[in-house]
Amino acid sequence: MHHFNFLFVRIKKDFVVPFKGLADGEHQFTFEVSKLFFEEYCGEDSDFKSGNFNVDVLLTKKYNIITLQFDIKGKVVSECDRCLDDIDVLLDIQETLYAKISNTEIEEDDFITISSDDNDIDVSQYIYEIISIYMPLRKVHEEGMCNKEMITKLEELLIEEETEITDPRWDKLKDLLNN
Repeated sequence: MHHFNFLFVRIKKDFVVPFKGLADGEHQFTFEVSKLFFEEYCGEDSDFKSGNFNVDVLLTKKYNIITLQFDIKGKVVSECDRCLDDIDVLLDIQETLYAKISNTEIEEDDFITISSDDNDIDVSQYIYEIISIYMPLRKVHEEGMCNKEMITKLEELLIEEETEITDPRWDKLKDLLNN
């Protein structure tokens, strides 16, 4: 357990954007998200088995407002909802987050508050949340690409829809309604 905490802290440090002391204007930061990020960030109860992403963050600083523009490109390895084999989910995401440097909490979507005492922003949580939000609800291989053995087994277990047996007396009443 102690190893996990140390490793997680090290990973989080890899995603820190320093903003104090930066001149007003645009500043570019680049991060790589790997399998280790997903293993440590998500744990074992996650849809993410692994992944590789290039994350470019354009930080624009103007007085006490910071804009973080995320450009996230890469893939997540997840589980196919149909055959349960691994599937690569390709993502190309552009998302913006706004931050205000203040000691008063602001409660707005896409707006965070950073204490004036802080020197940097840990963007690891935001990267994880953005990737999670853009993951499709249904992850399936293209037609014909699923594990054929699993598809055959599913087809064997599929219960055929029973044909409806009706009482002939009701059929005569239905005929009256249809005329």
